[in-house]
Amino acid sequence: MMKTKEEYEQALQIVSEVVSDWDPYALLSGEAPPNEFDDEIARIVAGLPRMHNEQDAASVVSRIFSSAFGANDFSQDSCSEVGRKLFLRLEECKLVDRAPSAREVETTFVELLSGRCTRDEADRWAGMWVNAPKAPQMHPAIWEALMALAGCNLTHGPGEGYLHSDKQISEWLEKLRRDLGLT
Repeated sequence: MMKTKEEYEQALQIVSEVVSDWDPYALLSGEAPPNEFDDEIARIVAGLPRMHNEQDAASVVSRIFSSAFGANDFSQDSCSEVGRKLFLRLEECKLVDRAPSAREVETTFVELLSGRCTRDEADRWAGMWVNAPKAPQMHPAIWEALMALAGCNLTHGPGEGYLHSDKQISEWLEKLRRDLGLT
C-alpha cells in the first residue's frame, strides 16, 4: 500500500508504463500526445486500494476506460491481461495489498489433504494474511478458510495428535467450495 510520495510516484510510473504498453486504440503509437492517458492513469492509481488481485485490477481498468472511452471495448474480460500485468508489477513493488484468490486457498487445502503440503506449511501460508497488521479486503468465506488453515497444525499438546482431523479439514474445503461456488 502506498504510504509516501515516492511510492505514489512509483505507482504512477508503473501504471503509465503498463497502459502505454497496452496502448488501447493504438493512440500512442499514432498521432496522440504522450500524455493521452494521464487522466485514466491517475484514476487507476487512485483505485489501487481496491486492488487485491488481478481481477480487481482488471475491474478498475475496465471501469475507468469504459467511463472515458465507452463500455463496448473495455469489459472486465477484455481488460484481464492488462489487469494481470498491472497487478503483478504493483505487487512486485509492494504497492498493493494482495489477498489470496479462492483458487489459491482451495489449492492449499487440496495440497494439504494430499500430503503435498505439510500442516506447518499451510499454517505459515495462511498466517501471512491472518497475522498481517492490516489484512486486505477479501470475501468472508476466504477469510474463514484462511483462519482455519492458520490453525491446522495445532495439537492437543506436546507429542499428541492434531486438534483438527483430516476429515474436519475436508469439511472446511467443502464449505469453501460451497460458499464460493467452486467446482
